[in-house]
Amino acid sequence: MLPLPSRRQFQGLALFIVLSVFSPLVGWAGVLAMIALFGFDALQVRQRAAPKITPDFNPRLSLGQRSHWTLLLEQRSQERMRLLLAADIPASLAGPDAYDSRALQIAPRGGTRVRFALHARQRGKFQISKLHLRILGPLGLCWRELQVDVESELRVFPGLRESKRQRLLAWNRHLRNPGPRRVNQRGDSGSFESLREYVRGDDPRRIDWKSTARQNHMMVRRYEAERSQNIILCIDCGRQMTERIGGDERLDRALASALVLTDVARNFKDNVGLFIFSDRIQTMLPPGRHSAERLARLLSDAQSSSVEPDYPRALLTLSHMVKRRSLMIFFSDVIDSEVSAPIAAHLKQLSRRHLPLFVALQNPELESAATAPVEDDEGAYHRAAAAELMQARNKTLQSMRHSGIAVLDVDPDAAIESVVNEYIDIKRRGLL
Repeated sequence: MLPLPSRRQFQGLALFIVLSVFSPLVGWAGVLAMIALFGFDALQVRQRAAPKITPDFNPRLSLGQRSHWTLLLEQRSQERMRLLLAADIPASLAGPDAYDSRALQIAPRGGTRVRFALHARQRGKFQISKLHLRILGPLGLCWRELQVDVESELRVFPGLRESKRQRLLAWNRHLRNPGPRRVNQRGDSGSFESLREYVRGDDPRRIDWKSTARQNHMMVRRYEAERSQNIILCIDCGRQMTERIGGDERLDRALASALVLTDVARNFKDNVGLFIFSDRIQTMLPPGRHSAERLARLLSDAQSSSVEPDYPRALLTLSHMVKRRSLMIFFSDVIDSEVSAPIAAHLKQLSRRHLPLFVALQNPELESAATAPVEDDEGAYHRAAAAELMQARNKTLQSMRHSGIAVLDVDPDAAIESVVNEYIDIKRRGLL
């Protein structure tokens, strides 16, 4: 690139041009001298090597997290280096001052650090590939402009911070609601452990009738939590999941819950699979002992779209993919019985071999609109429409429950704890 004149160069030229009005010989001689010095400065700065730039940052960010992208600049010259630096940072990662240029000075044979603020507002994979540098010549008259390739890849994962927190809670089993419930983990076979009194919600198949007759009250058999079971996380990326709740897509909340659940399930030695779909199959990963990194990457790459999800095709593909009885957790939502009829019908058919759990993520804004105070006619219409949608949704979920489908209707902000608790409760009760 062509050398660029600095502010000092412009100031010098302006001074001698003004001086030429009073003394043409001195003024124009000064202008020629400034041009000559500019050429000399350009040659000098061109011979100077660009500083060595080493990125130093955490390549894994959680959605919504604020962090920094740090660079270490080092130079081997015996002279002080002055420069301006700016970075091409993707808009969905840029923090408040990410696009501000940095004025830096590097001591002879020294180094310095510079930080750019990051704010992870969107999940996925991002590249920061180029830096723009301007190095000032030793006379301060000329800038040398160049681009430096840095190739820094960052990934934004939904629920990464929550996963780290829940890993400790689920592994140590110290918390009750809200948080994971206790479950026996002493064995691998699901073998008989002991007897206890029946409590509401226990599986009737666990009742020990001989002990019940002897004790004169209901007794159930306790089993140690079974390992190496199949858990399939099925995530709808259709139009309903594009709705934004508190700035994030509803899909973001589903993916965060799924990421935490993959970690908890791996701690229980269960096989985890992924099935991500909309009107097409985006990701199909059969259950297995997959690494946490692979599962997190696949979840972060999920993309929502304003299309109607093809549930019949998706569930047919899923039933062909998995033959062994599995816990299939669906993250989605419903509108009314007519639109959601295909979902209920295919989930009911799927329940003949597997254990489906439908996680319906609520829309808090819709609930607020259905109970908002009415101040005018328009507000009355909005409230009536919201209340009608809420009634249709509740009726649809109730119909799914009556047909034998397990439904978990949750606020998105409480989805992680609710889903983890439900999974552990299923393990505890031996339903799978």
